Amino acid sequence: MRFIVALFVAFLSFSPLAQAQTDTVKVAIIDVNQLQAESKAAVDIRKQVDVLRKNYLATLEKEEATLREQEKSLIKNKETMSEEDFNKKAKEFREKLVEKSHAMQVKQGELDKAVGEALGKLRDEIIAITDEVSKEHQYTLVMPRQSVFYFDKSYNITDEVLKKLDARVKSIKINAK
Repeated sequence: MRFIVALFVAFLSFSPLAQAQTDTVKVAIIDVNQLQAESKAAVDIRKQVDVLRKNYLATLEKEEATLREQEKSLIKNKETMSEEDFNKKAKEFREKLVEKSHAMQVKQGELDKAVGEALGKLRDEIIAITDEVSKEHQYTLVMPRQSVFYFDKSYNITDEVLKKLDARVKSIKINAK
């Protein structure tokens, strides 16, 4: 039995798996949230989102005001209309409400999609630059900061990636309709 154990240990010590385990792993940590918050492109995306949302809200408020005026007019004219005409106009008004609500939901969805695409482009740039930095410094493992409880600050490559990201990408346009 001892011979079999000794043979097994000898086999494992010469196997490629054992040799791979003796290679050193060079680790780096990156704070993706910081990059998505502080990079020039991220700040630009937020500014664009603010403008688009303000425009969206202004349009929404304008539509709501128009609908309120139409509702007031319908209620005001109720006394002068036949019940049948009033019911017809009320039905048309409700249909218009549903139509406008749906249109605004579609517009909000398009805006959300466009923002998601812009953030996806930013994420792709972060990955590409992280890959470049990793190759330059021969890192074999890069982990997100959010997955690591504690690490020595010398492992953090976030600032280096941020500098390269800011140099390469200052803006990512949000293609909203």
